[in-house]
Amino acid sequence: MTNSNNSYVLHVTVPIAGTPVQPTATAVPDGEIACFRAHPDNTGLIYLADSSANALSSSSAHIPLAANQAEAIQVKDISKVWCNASVGGEKVIISFARN
Repeated sequence: MTNSNNSYVLHVTVPIAGTPVQPTATAVPDGEIACFRAHPDNTGLIYLADSSANALSSSSAHIPLAANQAEAIQVKDISKVWCNASVGGEKVIISFARN
């Protein structure tokens, strides 16, 4: 799916709470940044991190997002960001924006 700027919009589901997943390997276009948004219908928290272990960590090693909150992350490939959830079935929306 693309948005009006011809940038990709991807969706990732964390099927089981406490089991981090990685988005499908997708390069972030030059001059753009990856934006990770917790789906507005989520009821728990999404945790973003640079490793599976950090996505599971109860320390500050991850970025927590409540429903509709977003975080822009500079990475060359979105699969470098691990996604975990406090509730199974939660979703993350990933888009790209000009940096």
